[in-house]
Amino acid sequence: MNENLFQCGLCGNLTPFVQKTDKLENAVHHTYAECQCCKGKTTICYTNKDIRKLLYKQRNTKPGKKKEALANQIQSEMRVLQKNYE
Repeated sequence: MNENLFQCGLCGNLTPFVQKTDKLENAVHHTYAECQCCKGKTTICYTNKDIRKLLYKQRNTKPGKKKEALANQIQSEMRVLQKNYE
């Protein structure tokens, strides 16, 4: 059995990686992994409707400068959103 593990940012234990998503106000999604030991949440990302559209567009874009520019824009917008919610 191939199990993906992650190290909890709170307790430091290795725990199976299970991705979960909470829906917040204004159509914002908080994606995180939950530690099975301490039940702490380790944030993966925050996305809103605009970021999800950009992610979809990025998936359908061929590798190159345009895809790289989309990735940079997505990361920048995710950082701003994360600052607002943490």
